[in-house]
Amino acid sequence: MPSVRPTLLRIAQIEAGEKRGGFGPVDLSEIVARLGDAYAAVAEDNGRTLRADVQPGLVVQGDRDLLTQLLANLIENAIHHKPPGTAIVLTASTGAAGPICVVADNGLGIPEEMHGKVLERFVRMDRSRSAPGNGLGLALAAAVADLHCASLALDDNRPGLRVALAFPPRTGGAAQPLRLSARSAAGAAGMRARRAESRSFASPARRRR
Repeated sequence: MPSVRPTLLRIAQIEAGEKRGGFGPVDLSEIVARLGDAYAAVAEDNGRTLRADVQPGLVVQGDRDLLTQLLANLIENAIHHKPPGTAIVLTASTGAAGPICVVADNGLGIPEEMHGKVLERFVRMDRSRSAPGNGLGLALAAAVADLHCASLALDDNRPGLRVALAFPPRTGGAAQPLRLSARSAAGAAGMRARRAESRSFASPARRRR
């Protein structure tokens, strides 16, 4: 199982905005195409299929490494937590406001009432408890999306799950805030509450110094 402490620290740093200083133009199309090629073999080895459909020339303002980690987490989630025979489709295209990346599958979906919960730390579906992981992959993905002012929305793919990462338009080279969907907002609200609790817990220690 992946180590929990480094992942929690990474999530905390992202939520604090410490990674925003490294933002710059990122070729989103190149990242998605590269991940599609890399994970196609992994999916096949695990009895699934993965197909990528990428529109060229999609550029966003952000951190290349974090966006790569975000998308890799979504793909790995689809590979490792869905039954053999599942077909996974990875797409990148121009959305209504800005670029949008989608990881969709026709495997087992997630109940609608859990769409916001699974973006929180340590939340795992009962059927996923025997699979590798620590319940932090989607929490990390949500933190990275929030850092980039992007929405991360889970929907029923009928059958399966559809996870959409929607970026705001680039205006003057900077990302503009994008209104989160209700499901993504639920996950973001949980993260803000945890940050507030952390600051409240830490403040007495700072006063004693």
